[in-house]
Amino acid sequence: MDMAGSEKQEVMSINLAARTWSDIIKEVEAGYFSHILTKTGGNKTQAAKCAGMTIETFRRKIRSYNIHTVFH
Repeated sequence: MDMAGSEKQEVMSINLAARTWSDIIKEVEAGYFSHILTKTGGNKTQAAKCAGMTIETFRRKIRSYNIHTVFH
């Protein structure tokens, strides 16, 4: 699945005031992983491929952000 296709692109708004770089990166990553999981219907293998990482790395990242899939 090509996330850069002709689909409508969504913009994430982030409040930068009094935030550390690390906190901002974590928020962006968590939002991105949630987004691609939604776009792939919760398929972690497809989502990892879209993110350009191995399934093991992807699973570790979503666990670290406590992201759960709720697709049936």
